[in-house]
Formats: sequence, C-alpha cells, structure tokens
Amino acid sequence: MKLRLIHLMIAMLVTTATSQAAEAPRITPETARITDQTISSDIAAINGLQKRLADVNTLGTPIGTYHFAKAQAWIDMAMDQYTMNDRTQVIEDTVSQAHQLIVQLEAKNSNIGMDTPLLPTSRKIRADLWQKAADWKKHPGFPCGEDLVAQLEVQLVWAGHEDNQLGWRHAKPYLQAAERYAKEAGRKIESCSTQLAADKTTTVISMTVEGDQDDEQAACEETPAECPACPTCPPHTPSIVAADSAKATAGQPEAAAGDGLTLPDRIHFALNRDIISARSAAVLERVATVLRANGSVNVELRGHADERGNELFNRILSRQRAEVVRTYLVAAGIKRSRITVKAFGKATPFMRGSDILSFARNRRVELSFSGADGIRPLQQFEDIQVEKRQR
Repeated sequence: MKLRLIHLMIAMLVTTATSQAAEAPRITPETARITDQTISSDIAAINGLQKRLADVNTLGTPIGTYHFAKAQAWIDMAMDQYTMNDRTQVIEDTVSQAHQLIVQLEAKNSNIGMDTPLLPTSRKIRADLWQKAADWKKHPGFPCGEDLVAQLEVQLVWAGHEDNQLGWRHAKPYLQAAERYAKEAGRKIESCSTQLAADKTTTVISMTVEGDQDDEQAACEETPAECPACPTCPPHTPSIVAADSAKATAGQPEAAAGDGLTLPDRIHFALNRDIISARSAAVLERVATVLRANGSVNVELRGHADERGNELFNRILSRQRAEVVRTYLVAAGIKRSRITVKAFGKATPFMRGSDILSFARNRRVELSFSGADGIRPLQQFEDIQVEKRQR
C-alpha cells in the first residue's frame, strides 16, 4: 500500500512538472508592473526561459540551428522590450513564441514548423527581406546561414512592432540590423552547396566563396558549427588584425597585435536616444572588422547616460544603448556569445560637469576588449552629439 502511494505521489509530481513546463511563463499585465517585486518576478520568468534554452544546448542541440536561434531571438526581444517598459502585449507574445519553440526542442521534435508569425502589435515591413528569408529556407546552402535567417525574421517582426507603435524613425536601427542579418545570411548561404549523405545524417559543405583563399578561409572559420566539413580550410591560429582602410587601399599588410593595434573604445548618443548615428556606425564597422577576423577577442559593452533624469530611466536607457550596439555587432557577423552587456545608468560619468559638452561625452557605450594582447583603447569623441541650447 505504501509503495503504491509513493508511486502515485511521484506520478503526480511528474505530471505537475510537465504541466508547468507546458505553460508559458506568466508576465504581469502592463498596468500592474509598478513594484520592484513584480518586475523582478517577470525578469526571473524570462531568465527561466533562457535557462531552459541553455539546457537544450547542453543536451546537444547546436546553437546555430534555425529553431534554437529563433527561440533565442524571441527571448532577446522579450527582455529588451521589458527593460524598455513597453506597454503593449508584445512581451507576453514574444515569451509565448520562445516557450513554444523551447518545449518542442526539449522534446527533440524533428518536425518543428518554420513559419514566423507576425505579432498583433507588429506590421509587415520590408516585404523584400521576408521573401528572401522564405527563398533561403529552400536553398541547398540554408544550413550555412539558418541561424541568421531565424534572427532576420524575428528582427523584421521587431522592426514592424517599432514602426507600428512609434513610427519609422524608431524602427530604423532594427531595420538596419535586419539588413545586416540579410546581407550576411545571403553571403553564407549563396556561397555554400550542400550534399546530403545517403543516411541523411551527415551534411558535407563545400565552400565556394568567390575571391581569394583568405576569404574562403574566413567563411569557414566564422561558421565552424554550421560547416563541420570544410576540406579547403587550412589550420589557423587567430591573431589580432587591424582594419586599417588606408593601408588596405595602398595594398599594405594589415597591422597585427605585435604592432600595437589601437581600437576606439566608445561611441556616443543623442539626448534621450538609443539610435546609432552614421559616425558611430563607422566606428563600429572598424570594431566589427577586427572582431570578425579574430575569433578569440570578446567585447563587453558598458552603457551609460548623462546625470540628468531619474535613476530608473537612465538605467533602462543605458541598457538600451548597449543592447543596440550588441544588435549592430551581431548583425555584422559577431557571435552573440562573444558580447556581454552591462548598464550603469548615470552612476559613472566620464566627465564631471553640468555643461552640454560634458553631458554629450557621458552619453556613451564603452567597449572593453578581452581575449588577446596588443589592443590599445582609444577614447574617440568624433561622434559626440551635443544637444541644442535652450533659448
């Protein structure tokens, strides 16, 4: 009798755990998100999804697969919109989308659908990019860029949400990220040809990148998990390479770590904004070029705000700025796992002062590089955006 009771209790516990896993985490309705306890509970729920997705990877599902990358993209969107205090249904919807994928990945379902829904708060923009994503899913080289296609689709939903809620100007950085995902996905997919083995368990990928051997090698190195068989790739040890456009134009070799590589360590933002300016984008392009060429180098993004405004607003804004930079770098081909984000709000100003120039220099994201010697940080201020004086 006691044994039967024990078995019954175990069965009830398993059933309860399974039921809880099958239900999406509950996010507090937006009108009730007013206490620290509530906010902490919601963030913990989203982080719980992240933990489950990490466990899926631990059990053998590659990070670079389409559905894993899409689940991660939904989680990122949910967390970012929550920290930005989005007052629509989009957070609940993105959490639900992530949860549905995670449940199927946990069950090792090999027949998960590949449609990406347009959320109720979003609208369809950039039909050309949507069509490219659909075409790439049918391309034989899709395994080489499937993670980028997944991120592209979620990014388009995100851009459509921003456009629908706040207008095209607010959607612009998300569209820029989508364009970069599309560019990189197209490069990788079009340069790959796949040949399935008879048992359909081994994918042999032959890189046929147009250009010189260095380009071919770089393509293989950037996607080792997606392109496990790359016979044309010679052994390679990463080293720091400078993105010096002047030397490249003159045909001179790029600088290596031993030469003392100098990289910009910050970009700046306009008042109350988290949009990357054209000048800041040029700074990040150089950083992305170096990071693409040197897989051992990681970067920490530290978001800051000027000293005005309340602490909560500035902490959220500083995180938004760091997240936008991460989105830019990921779209430029840098793996998300190499980038960490921290937000400092207004706690650590670069300059002490109440003038508009000091404020402009404090509205920044600092980049801290690790994983290699020879990088010298450069404090650059060419992209600062000084607010207009009030008359």
